[in-house]
Amino acid sequence: MKIFSTPFALFLCCGICFNAAALVYIPGLASGSSERAMTAADIPGISTRPLFQEAVTVNGRKLDMEIFRIDTTPDILERSIKSRFPSGKFDRGQDYLKVVYQIDKERSERWLFVFSGKQQAVTGFKMSFSGTIPPPGKWPAELPPLPAGSRPEMVMELPRLNAVYGSFSGNDISGVQQLVSYSARMASAGWYHAGAEHSPAIRGRGEIYFRNQPSRQIMWIQFGTDGSGAFYLKKLKK
Repeated sequence: MKIFSTPFALFLCCGICFNAAALVYIPGLASGSSERAMTAADIPGISTRPLFQEAVTVNGRKLDMEIFRIDTTPDILERSIKSRFPSGKFDRGQDYLKVVYQIDKERSERWLFVFSGKQQAVTGFKMSFSGTIPPPGKWPAELPPLPAGSRPEMVMELPRLNAVYGSFSGNDISGVQQLVSYSARMASAGWYHAGAEHSPAIRGRGEIYFRNQPSRQIMWIQFGTDGSGAFYLKKLKK
């Protein structure tokens, strides 16, 4: 999956900055080795407590996710972590840094740091678990059907937020074409788009939708340039 430029608009509805990349990164990098878990002393400017904690289910497996605010720059953050965890695996993009390493023979720890822009705080997503994440099972019925030829990569359930997320890959249709096609499907199902990214003139690859029936819901759709994509559905309280 290569969806790492997703804007933070996804969680405006619940007041939490959340990025689809935080979910996509879990089954990715191979883990390096370490002798301990990362602590607040290893991360300059991190909040003393998580901004948000959620028990989530990833591909049927229950995990805990924590989200932190980090008041530092991406470069300082990366240098600090690399100096303390030189054996970890790092993946740095324009708006993210992924860090993966083994704590011991059984447990691994994975962080995703999302950069919001100059003079903006970094958001850190943390997950620790033992073993491996299994492949996804049944695609959630609440989400739009998978595009033809696609295969699911991850399904995450967030009970506290009353939300579900699914990502996929494996088809050759451009993200622009897919968004146009899915916008028509969404309209026929009673959804209203929040922007105009789906317009052929704009050639966007992501859009947010709302509907009030059968209940108040928000849907976020994002397609990559490589046949990948992700859907996120949150049911809102009345």
